Amino acid sequence: MSGYNALGFDLGDCSNFKVELKITDSTNGLDNGIVEFDVESSSEAISYFLFGPDDQLVSKNQKVVENLKKGKYIYFVIDKQGCKKKSEFTVN
Repeated sequence: MSGYNALGFDLGDCSNFKVELKITDSTNGLDNGIVEFDVESSSEAISYFLFGPDDQLVSKNQKVVENLKKGKYIYFVIDKQGCKKKSEFTVN
């Protein structure tokens, strides 16, 4: 079982919940990529989970994550009302 599946989230849609990302790709073959989460919600976001290319937890409860290697990442953001967002992005 993948690490992110072990969280057991019900990944329902939440129309008033918006997550935008600012991604900075890694450079010169280094593990120096960055992702910044910008969350819009009727309540503040309280939990962030980011899983890396190997399905392992990379960070928890960080709005800015640095030192990312190239690859596909999956994230979950959950607000105080229980609204959940899951998606993915790639660091090049």
